[in-house]
Amino acid sequence: MPSCIARARREGGTPLSLIQNILLVVQNVTVVYPQLSLEAISRDALRQITVGNDKPMLVDVPNEVVAAIFQQSGLQISFANKRLAVTRQLSAEADPAWELVARLTRQAADAVKPETLCTAYGFNYELHVLLSGERPAGEYLRDVFVADRERVETVAGGTLASVGIEFSFHLQQMVQNMRLKENMENRNVADTHINSHFLSEHLPDDSVLADQLSEQYQESINMLHRLLEP
Repeated sequence: MPSCIARARREGGTPLSLIQNILLVVQNVTVVYPQLSLEAISRDALRQITVGNDKPMLVDVPNEVVAAIFQQSGLQISFANKRLAVTRQLSAEADPAWELVARLTRQAADAVKPETLCTAYGFNYELHVLLSGERPAGEYLRDVFVADRERVETVAGGTLASVGIEFSFHLQQMVQNMRLKENMENRNVADTHINSHFLSEHLPDDSVLADQLSEQYQESINMLHRLLEP
C-alpha cells in the first residue's frame, strides 16, 4: 500500500466506519516575508538545486514571479507576492518525501540574498478523503456538522442537500485551517484542504522543518478522524 494513503483506523486497529482512506495529493510549504524583491533572489542558487537527476527549468517574469520547475518530480519553487512557495504534486504511488520538500524549501530560502527574516511560514495539504457508503460526501458532512437541519431548511425554504464546511482552530503555537467539501466528480470523496500557519521570523533548518511537516500532517489526519467519527 502506498505510504501516502492512510487507512483510517480506530485505536486497536479496527477500521473506522466512515473514512475508507485518505490520499495526499499536494504538499506545500509557504514562507511569508514582510518585503521581498525578486531582484534579491539568486538565480544561480536556484539552478544549483536538484532532485536526483531532475534539474530545474527557470521561469523569470520581471516584477511578477521567479520559479524553478522540476518537471520529472512534480515539484515547483516559486517566489511571488512576498511569498516563497514549494509545492509538490503526488501521484497515488508516491511517497510523501517530507525531507525532500523541507530541503528544497530551505535551499530556496537561502537563495534570497542577503538573508531576509520572514514573518510566518506554513504547511498546506490537499487531500482526497474517501468515505464509505453509498451517499455523497456532502450529505455525510451535513449530517455530522449541521445540528438543526430542520431550522436551516425552514429559513431557506428548501432541502439542505449538501454541506461544505471550513474551520479555523487557534492552537498554542499556530493557527490551523481546515476546509472540506464534496468532490463533484467523485461524490464519495471529500476534497480537504488543511493549512497549518506558524508566526515566526525564522524558518527552521531542513531536518526540523521535515519533522514539523510530517507531524502536522499526521496530527491533521487524527483530527479528521475525530471530527468525522465523534
